[in-house]
Amino acid sequence: MQEYTNFLAQENLGPVEGWIAHTRHSVGFIKGCLHPLPLLYYVPRIVHNTKSWDYTSSIYMLERYEPDLIHDDHCLGGKRPAINPSSTTVRLQPPYDAYTRVKRTCTSSRICRTALELIEYITSSISDPIYAGFTGGLAYNPENASDIDIVVYGFSNAYRVYKLLRDLRLEGILKPFIGVGHAWSESDKILHSMLATRRILFGLYKGYEYNVKLVSCIKPGKCFHVRKGGKVCVRGKVCRAYPFTIPAVYILCNSREGVTVLTHRLRFLEIPLNAVVEVCGIVEFWPGKRRIIVPDHGGYIAVVGAVNRDEELKRVENIVD
Repeated sequence: MQEYTNFLAQENLGPVEGWIAHTRHSVGFIKGCLHPLPLLYYVPRIVHNTKSWDYTSSIYMLERYEPDLIHDDHCLGGKRPAINPSSTTVRLQPPYDAYTRVKRTCTSSRICRTALELIEYITSSISDPIYAGFTGGLAYNPENASDIDIVVYGFSNAYRVYKLLRDLRLEGILKPFIGVGHAWSESDKILHSMLATRRILFGLYKGYEYNVKLVSCIKPGKCFHVRKGGKVCVRGKVCRAYPFTIPAVYILCNSREGVTVLTHRLRFLEIPLNAVVEVCGIVEFWPGKRRIIVPDHGGYIAVVGAVNRDEELKRVENIVD
């Protein structure tokens, strides 16, 4: 980690959503932008050589093989996995490093060559290629990766890349993904079936499924105490949104008051302005009496009513308020 620390400090980058972490018995990813510093929220993908997309199963395995990675969470409450980047048993890998590794060692694999072509489009549109890279399977086992996972950091870069992806879709270089993602619920599948033709953060490139995470932060911030309430369901029209970054924010207008929805899930992104949606999730009470609904764990977002499937994203400015 030290070799990266000195280099990345100059770029003001740090471990946030999409960074890869290797521990004694697991491989996984840093999750989110806000963390219980000096610890970082961690989602394991492979534990003791067993791969799983189910969060509960992964945590069960982690509790068995690396219980020291389960910590009391003073921000969100309860216990959850977190890693200490200064630990000698933890190795962090920036997505940019994964990108350069694939470029150096995996050019004979078709998926690697295809992924490199796609990320070259992306790096050509941002301020510095160090703000982009590979995550997912391409980061820890590129030769056997099944899809292309790309992450880009910084809001200004996110804006540029989203416009680039829109243009590539309009030119026919990128195709819509009419399929099902890992661990999607029935409600997730229905939502995607309504939005698939207009979504551009995930799709197909030369036959391979790709997804691009546009992370608004570039380094971790300190989380704050959040009081959790129960599960609620609300319905309203999307009247303001930051719908293509992670985290994404939707402001719903209904007859009573504006409701804020926050999500880190790619499958909940790119819901268009003026869509009428139903959101079910956990209520979080933030400082300043802010009330946030988070659908990420056991909740859902459903579009209520028809979405114009023929409407193309001709002006990305119409998506962001």
